[in-house]
Amino acid sequence: CDVVNGREDVQNGASCFNPIEAAEVATIVEHCVRYQAFAMDRVNVITFYNAQRDLIEKLLKRAGLANVAVLSVDSMQGREADLVILSTVRATGGFGLGFVADARRANVALSRARESMIVVGSADALRVERIWHSAIKGMQVCCGSRELISAVEATLPPGWAMPRAISPDFHQRRAERTSGDSAFSSEAESPEPGLASKWEKMEQRDSNVADDWDASSDEDEAVEAVPIA
Repeated sequence: CDVVNGREDVQNGASCFNPIEAAEVATIVEHCVRYQAFAMDRVNVITFYNAQRDLIEKLLKRAGLANVAVLSVDSMQGREADLVILSTVRATGGFGLGFVADARRANVALSRARESMIVVGSADALRVERIWHSAIKGMQVCCGSRELISAVEATLPPGWAMPRAISPDFHQRRAERTSGDSAFSSEAESPEPGLASKWEKMEQRDSNVADDWDASSDEDEAVEAVPIA
């Protein structure tokens, strides 16, 4: 899900949060629980920042979805869920993405789902880092030429996806949380020839990344952006 109008804020000079993206996540969770037949205990929301985790928890509680677990990526190590919704938070990629670009964290974040996964974030911001550039291209291969919002249905198991007409208030609820801002308007790029095989190779490579680092704080590391040709 490409959030094109998100914005970063910083809590206490350390932990980032993105209010527009958090509202988008809450709307997607509500859609999946109320209309896609996911029980709350089958859904986990994960994010790289504690401030974003706290904000999403508040929004879900207000929506009557307090039983949906919201965790940091670090605390998700060794755990899985049927449906995982990842909030990447960062909205500006010009100065790097901090530990969002850490290959070990990214590997954990993208490998926690048993059945379905929805990644919520700014595609433009994430593309500045090579690991996310490749991941976004792979997601677009999976979704074909459909808009990125289609991933909500496209990632669900066969027979589970329902027409959006069944949940007519989906867009209304999203608009209420984001003050009318549209966050699903970006279209997926056309995949490059042979990209599917490249994505498979990347998955095989990243599956060997160790999943046992010790993250003791939520402070960001200075990670230099890698330009993408």
